[in-house]
Amino acid sequence: MILLTNDGDFAFQMTHPKFYKEKVYEVTLDRDLEPLHQQMINDFGVQLEDGVSKLGLMRLNDDSRISWRVTMSEGRNRQIRRTFAALGYKVVALHRIQFGKYQLTGLKTGEWLEIKP
Repeated sequence: MILLTNDGDFAFQMTHPKFYKEKVYEVTLDRDLEPLHQQMINDFGVQLEDGVSKLGLMRLNDDSRISWRVTMSEGRNRQIRRTFAALGYKVVALHRIQFGKYQLTGLKTGEWLEIKP
């Protein structure tokens, strides 16, 4: 999901941390996420060089621990990839499916939707 705008006020409200915009991603890892690592990320966070990274995790598939829905309110540079890398995992797919109140619902690859104020 990419939001494009030429409205500075809208961009500020969507990106400044004080407005607490939740972002949701679908993430695929290179191997199963260990339950202990899941708990660390969810409950305590993972120490990165720019601070603690705490993410909300939900399994996407009951049969596998490779695909996850990740919820976050921050948006530091490559935060999701760096969080998993700190625990020895590689993110092989990462797709944002929600940004604030905007969701990718019913849109296929290459399609777009104009949002009116």
